[in-house]
Amino acid sequence: MLYLLYGGNDFAARRNLRAIVAAKKEGAALHRLTAETATEEVLANLLASERDLFGTKLVVVLDGLLGGEFEKTLLAYRDTLAESKNLYIIFEKKLDAATVRKFEKTATLRKFELPEDDTALRRWIAKEAGAKGLTLSVNEIEGLAALGDNLWAIDRALEMRSLGGSIADKDAELNPFELADALTSGDSCRAYAVYHRHLAFGISAQELFWKLWWQAKTLVQVASFNGAPSAVIKEKTGLHPFVIGKALRAPYSAETSAALLDSLFAAWRDARAESGDLSLYIEKVLLTHH
Repeated sequence: MLYLLYGGNDFAARRNLRAIVAAKKEGAALHRLTAETATEEVLANLLASERDLFGTKLVVVLDGLLGGEFEKTLLAYRDTLAESKNLYIIFEKKLDAATVRKFEKTATLRKFELPEDDTALRRWIAKEAGAKGLTLSVNEIEGLAALGDNLWAIDRALEMRSLGGSIADKDAELNPFELADALTSGDSCRAYAVYHRHLAFGISAQELFWKLWWQAKTLVQVASFNGAPSAVIKEKTGLHPFVIGKALRAPYSAETSAALLDSLFAAWRDARAESGDLSLYIEKVLLTHH
């Protein structure tokens, strides 16, 4: 069984990918092949067996492999992939029409487009809100529409709204230090809420990660001085007294500060190694450190 999911609407495409996997997996082993891990030998080994070593069926996601060196291999194996009892899903952000036509007879094709204009985007927002049991005001829809085609951020904002949060007005401004302050406070619920509010404004998870990383490093630096006077810490580190004061008041010891920094490093490493959504790894850190 072979699917081809493609198009500029990465949010809708990946959501559909998760839905297909969830519906078809039923205890099957999930494999993801990317440009870094895919070889003809690996694909041939998967195709050689309808079941893995543990007796479970396979779901194989072929992520971003067309348009590169592996495209010829996929084209050569497309009939075999389509005839397999296992599930193979080719996932691409952009494909030209000629490449799509090569899979018309062998794969189930699904194309995902971004809303074509502002009116379509507002309709999409209202529909997504309705699916979550929400009725949004005109101002709330306008606030979300200001995020443009960042559908991931819009979805996160709707999720926070469904949990009792609020949707910021399109003209509101963010406090650039709010997330760092929330982390320093040790209040995981506050940090989680602030984090998602920043995502909803369209700030990337990567940019927010580095804000958190800087704050965690500051906590580690200050905590390492074992309660020494601020003047001594300033002389040794060059940090501003205001920054030092907030770190000293934070409910973090040298051990917990180091553990927080380690967790952030692990989140970054694992997200890259597993081609995962960095924002989800950051969520886990925020909810487990307080």
